[in-house]
Amino acid sequence: MERTNFNLLGLSEVRSKGAGGITSDNYTILYSGGDKHQKGVGMILNKSPSKAIKGFWTVNDRVLIVKLEGTPFDIGIVQVYAPTADKDNAEIEEFYENFEKAMKISE
Repeated sequence: MERTNFNLLGLSEVRSKGAGGITSDNYTILYSGGDKHQKGVGMILNKSPSKAIKGFWTVNDRVLIVKLEGTPFDIGIVQVYAPTADKDNAEIEEFYENFEKAMKISE
């Protein structure tokens, strides 16, 4: 992130159990996983956007929302890990329902 000058990086296949955040001197890592070390999404923020975090919400192991304080309005970022086409229709439909829920929360 330092070399490319990225302030924020979305992650898929984090494979962490549960949900939470880790903060170090230079970075904040937010993650959302399930009961197993599978799937999972996350986000790494450096110092600048870390100071602006108003909150984060975990919808499930495929959808994470981070709200940043901004001017003139706040910014909602949704990180997703979409299922591939070989998954069954029920799992794909559930993903899109959760994605729509996340979009409403992030407004």
